Amino acid sequence: MTTEFDASAVGEFSETLHYGRIMRYRPQEFVDQVNRWLMAHPGIVGIGAVLHRDREGVRSITFTCLATLEPSPMRVQVACLPLRTSWGSRLYADPGRALSVWADRNHRARRLNHWIYDASGNASEVWVLFVVPEEDVELPDLTDTPAPGRPRRRYLSTSIAVVNALLFLFIPFLILGFVITLLAPTDSSSRAVNLTVVAAVTAVLIGLAACLRRFHRSPFRQEPSSPPG
Repeated sequence: MTTEFDASAVGEFSETLHYGRIMRYRPQEFVDQVNRWLMAHPGIVGIGAVLHRDREGVRSITFTCLATLEPSPMRVQVACLPLRTSWGSRLYADPGRALSVWADRNHRARRLNHWIYDASGNASEVWVLFVVPEEDVELPDLTDTPAPGRPRRRYLSTSIAVVNALLFLFIPFLILGFVITLLAPTDSSSRAVNLTVVAAVTAVLIGLAACLRRFHRSPFRQEPSSPPG
């Protein structure tokens, strides 16, 4: 990113932005929020980014910026290029094709960096950091912005870990109840009802524990599947 500016007036700062939505990953929503934050800092003349990703997608971005008090004619923005639809249909044959199509559609943008992420061994999305003339920026009307500081997801993760542990502690007692019910000297119809109830409760708890475990993950666990371009 090269613009004319007074080097003595340049300051450096860093900020980590966290995606506020906890349960469902919507990358375009996070992109819009991040771009609005970037537009609120018009004096950026140099920037680096580290994307933090969990199993679902990018949950946090750390920017290190060089900025002046004077607005820059070129504005920094990010974009997320999904390679598949939410139903799994392929949008682009590969990340290179996605980047080429993006460049054709944004011929005035200049790419600074990009990151390719995968899911289950297959490339799933490409994130792009770029600069574009201010007049080409179109932002949606948003009121929410990414929250700096500790992500709320971490608090939820700790709570889910505790609940998950309690659920797994109940499972051995239910299995013991299943064995006791099986060996109890009762008639066959009562025994069948009791076994069905114990089995149903056990299945529900195991299913609930498995669902909760899906959300018990660190937002900084997974690294890019390929080095930045």
